[in-house]
Amino acid sequence: MNKKLEHKKVFGGYPKFKKELNELVVSLEQKHYLERKVKFLLEIRGYLKTNKLFGNYIEFGSYRSEMQYAAFKILSQSTGIEHFVGLDTYIGEPTKNRMDNKLNLFDAEGDFGCQFDKVKEFVDKNMNGKGVVIQGDFRDKSVLKKLDKYKQIAVSVIDCNLLSSIESAFNYTIKNIVDGGIIYFDDFFYNIKISNELNKLMKKANVNFIEHSFYPPFGKSYLVIRK
Repeated sequence: MNKKLEHKKVFGGYPKFKKELNELVVSLEQKHYLERKVKFLLEIRGYLKTNKLFGNYIEFGSYRSEMQYAAFKILSQSTGIEHFVGLDTYIGEPTKNRMDNKLNLFDAEGDFGCQFDKVKEFVDKNMNGKGVVIQGDFRDKSVLKKLDKYKQIAVSVIDCNLLSSIESAFNYTIKNIVDGGIIYFDDFFYNIKISNELNKLMKKANVNFIEHSFYPPFGKSYLVIRK
């Protein structure tokens, strides 16, 4: 069959095209708000196992611990992840500093608040003793100090909206992540101004970054290789 006839047969006219396009859009559309995060966790499971990466899963900005729980379900059986730790203020977005205000960030103080007691109860009940939640503003060194017993990081999830919070989480991660560990930024493309600042932070860090994957619409991950 020549190419013109083959194309005509496949095309089938505009009504068929519109129907097929609509079906394709529906099939590819994200079905759940955690979909990009679950895809990330599923994709790194084999990598963690085959490279024998041991350490902890640390999530900066864990909110209701939904991704933290998903990480436990997906990674706890077949990888060397020992603890699954979530940090959050649990009273919502903290106060912006001068840089945050300069960037004209979208979120307001108090957004994304939830009840710490309920989150802790959920984690304690459902994560088989491997789940940990730490309350506080992790821009504060006294809050980060509570991470010391879990500071060997294999997977770092940075899910913050303020640059000051991202910077604190990033610096702690770079200091403590194992060679070949993974950083996932859930909001890398949420605000292009923050994307630019993140690139600056990464260029200054004394490690090498290998791009791992992109999780639409905002998430991006990197492997961290020590020099």
